[in-house]
Amino acid sequence: MTIALFYPENHFLHDSNRIAKNNLYNNYWQTLQPHPENPDRLTRVLTDLQQTGYLDKVKILHLPSLCSIYDILRVHSTDLLQKIYQLSSQHGGWITAGTYVSPGSFDTIQCSAAGIGGLISEILCERADNAFALIRPPGHHATTRESMGFCLVNNVAIGATCALQNSDIKRILIVDWDLHHGNGTQEIFEARRDVMYFSVHAQNTYSNDPDRKGDWKEMGVGDGIGYSMNIPLPAGCKDIHYITVFHKLLIPLAETYQPNLIIISAGFDAHSDDPFSCMQITTFGYREMLRVCRYIAKRYCQNRLLLILEGGYNLNALSASVQACFDVLLDTSTIKLTPLTAHFEDNISIEVNGLINSLRGNHPIFR
Repeated sequence: MTIALFYPENHFLHDSNRIAKNNLYNNYWQTLQPHPENPDRLTRVLTDLQQTGYLDKVKILHLPSLCSIYDILRVHSTDLLQKIYQLSSQHGGWITAGTYVSPGSFDTIQCSAAGIGGLISEILCERADNAFALIRPPGHHATTRESMGFCLVNNVAIGATCALQNSDIKRILIVDWDLHHGNGTQEIFEARRDVMYFSVHAQNTYSNDPDRKGDWKEMGVGDGIGYSMNIPLPAGCKDIHYITVFHKLLIPLAETYQPNLIIISAGFDAHSDDPFSCMQITTFGYREMLRVCRYIAKRYCQNRLLLILEGGYNLNALSASVQACFDVLLDTSTIKLTPLTAHFEDNISIEVNGLINSLRGNHPIFR
């Protein structure tokens, strides 16, 4: 089993401490020291992976150059990239409230996009079974024309559009388990059928996009109706609730859609120790969600599976969760799904089961 790994060695260039004073967005986020999305996130993860021996077990991808700007322009508008480039080339600034560009950020996002493209090639050319892109900043909130929610460009969307250039890839399943709804990913693909977007997230936790709240009734638009599935979970959900959603919704969805590639928006801010979390997810939960995705990848995708880092702001929880995912990726034994245990008849479980039944009864994929 070969696991490919990429991380941008210049990720430290994206750092709010490198921004000159800017009063464009004089708000709460500028008062935080450090900003939650900072270089320590990736530095800590990589340090722990080195000390625990995981880096010795994977194939690390080193890239000599940045990606072509056209790889990003397949997803984002020229105006957005010009805005990021201008801020990055000067003294940095706040592109939207809470989301910063520092000197060098543009080089970081180009390097990350190149790494994602490289991992896609490793998988499709069968030089790796699956892969993990440990990159920052995150991406799933970035829409075609706007950066937001700590995200400058949409890394998962860049990866998906890159993969679709290969004639063997006709259908991609994006699985987003970040705490927040990936409004940007939904916006980019909501009118398409070659990408199925599946998002399990905490309800009412991201409100910067008024047109995409992550409600279960948002199922796509136009030709893409039926190719988005949102599962907005109530606060307090535990591992068993997420695992149940994956068993009862994601597995039958994949059976119908039969993707050629799975890309995971791997955010770890739903962990119970994360400062933004309203959930009770543990490393066991992330391990089991990935196990379901590996099961699907083995059955329908020739094992093709790529994880791309999104959120996660408690360094201990983030590092432990990433290591739990590597445990699953490196496991060479037969993939067996953990049997579901009975739910307690508590209010959260009743609400989750009601949501599952609503989707099973109304989503076009199940008709």
